[in-house]
Amino acid sequence: MLVVLLVMAILLALSAPNFRNASLNAQQGSSLEHLQSAMRLAQSIADRDRRPVTLCASEDGEQCSGTGQWARGWIVRSSNPQNPNQMVVRASVEQLSESLTVRTVGFADASEIEFHYIGAAVPGRNAGTFIVCDDRGAESAQALILVPNGQFHLATDQDLDGRINAHDGGNITC
Repeated sequence: MLVVLLVMAILLALSAPNFRNASLNAQQGSSLEHLQSAMRLAQSIADRDRRPVTLCASEDGEQCSGTGQWARGWIVRSSNPQNPNQMVVRASVEQLSESLTVRTVGFADASEIEFHYIGAAVPGRNAGTFIVCDDRGAESAQALILVPNGQFHLATDQDLDGRINAHDGGNITC
């Protein structure tokens, strides 16, 4: 009986780091899926309503923060012809795990992305990468690339050096 407990303890000790990595990977993936969903919604509304729609970082779910603190949440907002102010269409203000950070590289404005009425990102302003990091660093980070025509895809390690590459081909950093 003691041998069985010892073997179980060893197996549990060996599997704990793998469970933690799997959990962190799932949290990163979930964050990117939420961002993808928000981008799809912004593109869809821009196309349907034939007016610009913005995806922006937000801390309160009502206004764009202007800070680029995407880990605190984001909103999709659309201009309303009857009201010159922006109206929030969808908000995601759930605080991500404290071990996660979300940052952007390449965008002209790190705190917002605007989509044209055809669903494409505004040319010259909106090619970039969203990077989700945790305490494991860039080697374990995940990223989402947005190209100017409005398409987006998960970043991959294109040069096979162990780190995924940003929209410009360079290695991501956390």
